[in-house]
Amino acid sequence: MGKILVVGVGPGSGEYLTPAAREAVARAQVLVGGRSALDLFPGDRPSKVIGKDLEEVLEFIRLHRDTDIAVLTSGDPGFYSILALLTQHFPSEEMEVVPGISSLQLCFARMKEPWHDCRVVSLHGRGIDGLPEELGRAKKLAILTDPKNPPEAVARLLLQRGIKGKRAFVCDSLATPQERVVAGDLESIARERFTGYCVMVIKDG
Repeated sequence: MGKILVVGVGPGSGEYLTPAAREAVARAQVLVGGRSALDLFPGDRPSKVIGKDLEEVLEFIRLHRDTDIAVLTSGDPGFYSILALLTQHFPSEEMEVVPGISSLQLCFARMKEPWHDCRVVSLHGRGIDGLPEELGRAKKLAILTDPKNPPEAVARLLLQRGIKGKRAFVCDSLATPQERVVAGDLESIARERFTGYCVMVIKDG
């Protein structure tokens, strides 16, 4: 039986792939991951794109348990990734986890600020209205957004809730040629348009 190598491939650019991640993927005969993650490793190895049907992905992994499989996760496997699902279906001794650089780390690097005192929320696949009321009052809050819950919608929601005096930073399309970092108050962020795949940091002004 092979290993399930859960590999963090960073925020999406080859320059942020760690040597350990490259080495782990090189060991694998089969790849599983999102389309952009798989594109980092072109070749003719059998592969499976992670889509909405996660049971289909799990079945693909089961069918290839006789060999080493690299399951590629964007960012770091321990941070809102498929690792949580895999640990429910496969014994830990069958897995090896290779950490990666998360979009959150890269965002704060762009801001040139520490993030040990930050609260973190992901809106991926979740409704924006479910954002807890008290989070808007946190001293430093990082939100992972998606196209259905973009930063401008988050800013509008916080303004509707009466949150004032906050400053926001939005890191959009990190580690891609389209990357941009926009800073401003919530009012100005609410008027912007973003791709949706962003890290939004909200902090006291």
